[in-house]
Amino acid sequence: MLRISALLAIVVGLVLTAKTIVGFSEAAKYSMSGEEMFLAQRLALQVAFALAPVAGGALALWREWRTVLATSWGIILGLAAPHLIHPSISPAAMQMLRAHGGNVVVPGADVAEIVMVVIALAGLVLCGLSESFPSSSS
Repeated sequence: MLRISALLAIVVGLVLTAKTIVGFSEAAKYSMSGEEMFLAQRLALQVAFALAPVAGGALALWREWRTVLATSWGIILGLAAPHLIHPSISPAAMQMLRAHGGNVVVPGADVAEIVMVVIALAGLVLCGLSESFPSSSS
């Protein structure tokens, strides 16, 4: 169970890292002059967060560090879950915009983020089960 959770963490971390790099390269294309340092700092921070599950999964495979793996899953949940919990614009703001003749389009949840949260929850459960039953995780 620990190995499955660790491998899932590595895959999710690599996918999240790839998505982050692609997203920031698109943002760099359309950024204004002088924003390069801001984008570079944000990219470094996001890549560090995205690579956390890769490191957590590798340490869980190598040293069976369940706590680091569970923390990695927590980082993934912390990055992805808030986007699924609340809409990007409040209902009161939508009503106000509509009252003044504005159009309001609120995109639905990103399917990739939903999948990532489900995998993170499954990985966290597998990590917890491997803690409860350590002999079956080897």
